[in-house]
Amino acid sequence: MKADGTYTVPISGLKSSSVYTWHVTVSDGMDTVEEEFTFTTEAVAPVVSEVLPVDGDRYVPVSQGFLRFHLRDPQNDLMSYTVETSPHIGSGSGSGVGEGDISVPISGLEVMTEYRWFVNVTDGVNPTSEVFWFRTEPLMVFDPFAEGWEYRKMITVNHTMVADDLEYFPVLLDITDNDLKDKAQEDGDDILFMNGAGVATRVYHELEEFDGSSGRLVAWVNVSSLSSSVDTSLYLYYGNLDSDNQQCPEKTWDSHYLAVWHMDDATDSTIEDSTFNNYKGTKIASNEPAEIYGKVGKSQDFDGANDHIDFINPVIPLGTKTISFWLKIDVTAGDYWFLVNGDIHSNLLSGTGFYTYTPNKLGILIGNGAEPDYFMKLRGTDAVDIPDSTYYHYYYASYDGTTLKLAIDAGTPKITTIKSGTEAQPSNNLIFGRCVDNYPYNLNGQLDEIRISDICRDPNWISAEYNNMNNFNLFISVGPEETHP
Repeated sequence: MKADGTYTVPISGLKSSSVYTWHVTVSDGMDTVEEEFTFTTEAVAPVVSEVLPVDGDRYVPVSQGFLRFHLRDPQNDLMSYTVETSPHIGSGSGSGVGEGDISVPISGLEVMTEYRWFVNVTDGVNPTSEVFWFRTEPLMVFDPFAEGWEYRKMITVNHTMVADDLEYFPVLLDITDNDLKDKAQEDGDDILFMNGAGVATRVYHELEEFDGSSGRLVAWVNVSSLSSSVDTSLYLYYGNLDSDNQQCPEKTWDSHYLAVWHMDDATDSTIEDSTFNNYKGTKIASNEPAEIYGKVGKSQDFDGANDHIDFINPVIPLGTKTISFWLKIDVTAGDYWFLVNGDIHSNLLSGTGFYTYTPNKLGILIGNGAEPDYFMKLRGTDAVDIPDSTYYHYYYASYDGTTLKLAIDAGTPKITTIKSGTEAQPSNNLIFGRCVDNYPYNLNGQLDEIRISDICRDPNWISAEYNNMNNFNLFISVGPEETHP
């Protein structure tokens, strides 16, 4: 134990113009106090910004011919810089330069290769060192049989299950295949999709699950053009023991998807978002909730006591939005909040929240900062039914700036255009399985395939999603194996 007084902790290695956070925990053996503080260091060293390729970009074309960054010195001093790359694709240096953009030529990039580049700058007194990285995109147009793949199967999408032509639609492929079990890599790295036979264009995909011991494959494939009048075909290639990992999860989901959670475990205490945004969720504890088999692949099972998943961002946007998920309720008479990013006391004050309540209803509220009023709501007779506690059902809500819709299983939506006030900024981060504050109402049920978009998805898009996930064997057919000639 320490007495009252002032205490000093040595620190070092501070960088110019950087924000630092420090945490203090104090206990007298009975009570504990925790505090968080931040500070920003003064701007004295040169600043490197506006880098191209963007740091961490994993889909840079091999034709990229330069590295670019902006240099600025807080005291307007002249600067000297060097740029190095690894593996080597170019380098550069300069001296006596003022604020401005710097370009360094590069060449010889190879597909699916990670490159790092190192920028060192000084104004003669204060140095700055930065490290950036990028990865080049995979080969896009080629004949897989000429690149080491041995087998393929044609995948056909039944056009009668698609109500309207759709672009860049993520198609689910959920199969158990003995040929994949026997001939694909154990981890599925060589699984590849193309938009045609022979020389064709790669189709981006994400592997949600591949079990090499059984041949079980759960994959999402971004089909650039899905027709409602003729069947759409693509090809699944496999059997290349020398292949690197071919999946591109972030490219599988269009840029309007803010988050896509397949609800399988990344670890026993986290779930991952498949989009570029990487909104990772953290469980209250290991296996709370627990991963189980769900509607598509794995899902999360909430026990109704204390299970929930927390995020460090609100995620659900203000304004135009679409939110969809599969839900199976264990007790249909229960009152649960299960997908919320706002303040809740006896009612929702801000943000967006989904909840179930007696008698067997599911509603949505969007807060306006006042209680008990709402910006928009679908509840009571305007809510949708929860038909049973036996099956998963697909729910979606959308808001286009005028109309709020809520529907189950891609059916006719409940609709409202009534507004009160303005939509309030979410006051909390997103949470699955319960609400915040003193009214937890913990979910007793399972959640699967949660998606959040910043646009109002067309009902035909929602219908195709529902048909694909609920009637997979009617939506997709898989042809016989074709062998490298």
